[in-house]
Parts: sequence; structure tokens; C-alpha cells
Amino acid sequence: MSADAYASAPIQVLIDGQVQQYDRPPLMYMNRTLVPMRGIFETLGAKVLWDGATDTVTAIRGTSTVSLKLNSTTAYRNGQPYTLDAEPRLVDDRTMVPIRFVAESLGVDVAWDEEKQQVLINTKQQGSDPDPTTPTSPTTPTPQPATPPGTLIPFPYPINSSVITNPANRSFVKRQETRYVVIHETVSQTTARGQLNYFNTQNAYANAHVFIDWNEVLLTLPPDEVAWSVGKPGNSFTFNIELCHVKTAADFAKEWEIATSYAAKWCLDSNRDPMTTIVSHHDISTRIGGTDHTDPDEYFKEYHKTMDDFRQDVASKINTMKAQGKRWQ
Repeated sequence: MSADAYASAPIQVLIDGQVQQYDRPPLMYMNRTLVPMRGIFETLGAKVLWDGATDTVTAIRGTSTVSLKLNSTTAYRNGQPYTLDAEPRLVDDRTMVPIRFVAESLGVDVAWDEEKQQVLINTKQQGSDPDPTTPTSPTTPTPQPATPPGTLIPFPYPINSSVITNPANRSFVKRQETRYVVIHETVSQTTARGQLNYFNTQNAYANAHVFIDWNEVLLTLPPDEVAWSVGKPGNSFTFNIELCHVKTAADFAKEWEIATSYAAKWCLDSNRDPMTTIVSHHDISTRIGGTDHTDPDEYFKEYHKTMDDFRQDVASKINTMKAQGKRWQ
């Protein structure tokens, strides 16, 4: 899109008092200041990773990590989802990102000088200053349970986000509680991206929060949205993870490691006990009802695993992280 489509008076960005020169000037969009992605990340000394397959950029500065997806209002700060007021946009062949969210996510102070139309960034102190565009309307994080302290380290596998777009497969209802994390199996032998494509193009009136294959963790619903995965009443109080049915033992081993690591991260972030929180779809069928599915029992049996093995593996990973005083970003 051309910059002519955006309202923009001349805006300057100053980092530690130095005016920054970017290959595309800052602009105003949705009452938020956008700046070139690579320019702001590099001038803040962040490492930049671009995933062209998902149009997702990830920046790492010290122990801080931020991930944004082109044209998506869902962003991630140290692994936690946030809703943006203005999504990253492609303007004149440059990816433009909201400077306040980016800068504060990377641990620097931001202020706005209305008279001079300047964004003022201070990398030498940490804090939370007013929004550089509209101080009275800050970005609102998705509510999350309190997380235990620990040194943050990068999650060892890709966590990507691409929310299902077909409204027939979305509830758009906020979940009020999470009693269980439910493990499922997809039956069909396809990737997480293949599952996403199915739910984007077919009216299945079903979904899941996460699909995991042997390559990635793919978040396909807002984490606090009611999923249609286990029937009523379980849908209203479960977080649902689908494991994609693999074709080889080698791929299963990779998927198992990714899935148990992600489940451990979820339990650590939520301060939950995996032995009582993580259940199978079959467990929901027998304990709560509303569904008659028995997955992933047969799938796990095919590769000589059980749900107890899954929970024990998750618990072992959590214990290791706690012993090392670490948490995943």
C-alpha cells in the first residue's frame, strides 16, 4: 500500500537523543506511530528473524523477545499474546510496525513530544512511559495467570500464530476459566498448516487452540477463546492441543518432544500441575461427557506411548526448568 493512504505529519524518532534516519519515514496509522521494522530493531540492537512463510518477524534483545505478524493485531511479548491497536503493515515495500509496542517489548522507555512530533526512546533506563501517540489508550494484554520467576530462555521450537479466519469455525466467545489442557490427535496425516488450511476453507464447526506437528507449534485461536473441540460443557473450560498424525517414528519423536515441551511451557507460565491439568480427549469423554472420542490413545499406542508417559515427560521438563531457575520465553 502507498504511504498516501495514511495520515502522517512529519515525525521524528530520537534514540538516546540522536535523530534516526530510516529508509522510509515514520507515519501515523490508527492513531499509532509506525516505523520501518528492520530500522527500529537494528537501531535498538536487536537480532531480527524473518519468517517469509508466515510473514512473521521476531526480534531478540537481551532476554526480551517480540514477535509480530504482518496484518495481524495479535503480537507476542516474551511468549505472551497481546492485542495491538494497529497491526504491522506493508507500506511502499517496507514492513511498518507500531513503535511503542516494539520498543517497550524490547525493554526501553518511550515518550511522545506532542509539540515537536517526536518519539523519544531511552535505552539507558527501563520503565513504562506514555504512549508515543495516544497516552490514554495503551495496548491491552490478553489476561494471563501469574507466572513464577525465572531466567527467560528462548523456546527451542518455532511457535507461530495464524488464527483461523473462517467464522463458521470460530466461537468468538471468551473462555472464563481453564480447568484442563486437552490433548487430541488429528487422524488425518497432514501438517499443522494443512489443518489450518482445512479449517479456513471448510465449515467444520470445530477448531482447536493449537496444532503441533514435527516442525512447529501453530496457534490457531486466541488463547482465551472458547474452542469447539470436546463438546459441551467441556468446551467452556478447556485449552485444546491437536497433535498432527505423523507417518514415521522419527517424525513422532520430534512431535512428541515439541508437544511435551510446549505443554510444559504452558503449565510453567500458568503455574499449573501437569499431572492434574493435562488430560486426553478420551478422559473428557469418560469424566465429563459431551463427546465419545478416545484419542489420542490409539495414536500413542502406535508409537508405544501413553497419556501417562506424556504427563510424566511434561512434569520432568518442568522440574528440570525449575531446578535450573529458568522459564521459556
